[in-house]
Amino acid sequence: MQESPTLPGESQAKSDNQPGESQQPKQSQLDQVAALLRGDDPADNAGESQESEKPGESQKSATPKTINELAERLGVDIKDLYAVEFKMGETGESRTLGQLKDLAASQDQFAVDQLTFEETKTKREAEFLRAQAELQELIAMLPKNAIKPELLQAIAKKTRDDSREGTRADTDSDSRVERPG
Repeated sequence: MQESPTLPGESQAKSDNQPGESQQPKQSQLDQVAALLRGDDPADNAGESQESEKPGESQKSATPKTINELAERLGVDIKDLYAVEFKMGETGESRTLGQLKDLAASQDQFAVDQLTFEETKTKREAEFLRAQAELQELIAMLPKNAIKPELLQAIAKKTRDDSREGTRADTDSDSRVERPG
């Protein structure tokens, strides 16, 4: 069963009411939010007439497209809407709309950072391969007797070791990338 969002301070308002105070205004706001989220026009539910609107206008204005439009329609501050809490998945943990917005922004930034890292890694690998090919070209230009076989073997071993270290370092840095959470 999905629980409806709660406005900030709603649970405290029930116990903080003075005798004779009514919960009607807060409940009315909740009803308006619920109606807007369903696509209903809360003005219809309040018994207000929409006859002055042209056909098609009520359909267009019935569902706000932005949080600013919703806040304006409800007559509440946008901060109050960002403070609306939602139950999350199976854990039942509550998160506010503002927290969900911040998490989405953090996830977007993480994706950008990850792409930047991959781009940098690819450029470095390409530079390494170019340098390695250039070195091999230079060595090939040298006369056969100018380089001792032991030196060639040492260079080949060092190149293999460096290549393995580079791969290991890339793997380690991939696991160190911090994920939002």
